[in-house]
Amino acid sequence: MQARAIQHGQSSAMRTPVKFALHGDDMLLALDGRCLDRLALPLAFQLCQQSGRRLDILLLNPPKPATLMLGQLLQKLETEGIDYRLTSGEGDLADELPLYLHRFQTISFVLMDCLDKWEAMLQPTLAALRQEGYKILTLLDREKEVLISSAEWRGRQHA
Repeated sequence: MQARAIQHGQSSAMRTPVKFALHGDDMLLALDGRCLDRLALPLAFQLCQQSGRRLDILLLNPPKPATLMLGQLLQKLETEGIDYRLTSGEGDLADELPLYLHRFQTISFVLMDCLDKWEAMLQPTLAALRQEGYKILTLLDREKEVLISSAEWRGRQHA
């Protein structure tokens, strides 16, 4: 289990997606502290518990309440023996998400909590990542309904 910070401004180094084969089945929980939803964290934990996968957590722009909510998730992960890596920093997910994924190539699933609040900004980035083979799963939709029953998830869950 690791925690590390990313430096603000790293995102300017790479703007175009890198083409490569995905090498793993780990999950990334991508969070923006400016719109963190309380319901998403228990759902992310449930997915990790069911799949037994390692969880990377990328938390950008963390306010104090988000850090407290995240602390509860980390305690649950540790209690269940689920391996995780926490990385926090400042910036926009549209810039930082591809950088993180290309740096840690064992990740093939990306969990997002409140995509509807900033999907227009992220749409080109998510489209490029999906084209590279990443599975992007939205934990919550506009009506706060769970979308984890995705066929993509079910198909890979028991792999």
